[in-house]
Amino acid sequence: MARPGISARLVALVALGGSLGGMTRAGIDEIIPHGGHGIPWTIIGINLLGSAALGALTGWTERLGARPWLPFVGPGVLGGFTTFSALAAASWAHSGASVTGIVVLVLTTIGTVLLAGLAWSVASRREEST
Repeated sequence: MARPGISARLVALVALGGSLGGMTRAGIDEIIPHGGHGIPWTIIGINLLGSAALGALTGWTERLGARPWLPFVGPGVLGGFTTFSALAAASWAHSGASVTGIVVLVLTTIGTVLLAGLAWSVASRREEST
């Protein structure tokens, strides 16, 4: 039995968007060379950018209202683009850089939350008439 408000169309939109976002993330990761010290700078940048975009999209939606394409772009494309996963952290742990992995994971999480909040705050502001 389907949940109220969740249709096959909605699931398909999110899945298609997630596929595109994930492919974009993988493409960027292949094109941009990895930095030194085993730190995945590309993944960090993708997470920061994606979180800021999700925050801005949320603020914009709050200000202007939802749009039918929102599930495709938000949880779909941008959700697939960002890469928070236990598998990414596991690769650092197996390389012997577990302390580095934990520090990167914590700092990335703090940075993404701050950027998402800042972008949401800016995008949700209503323009005042003069």
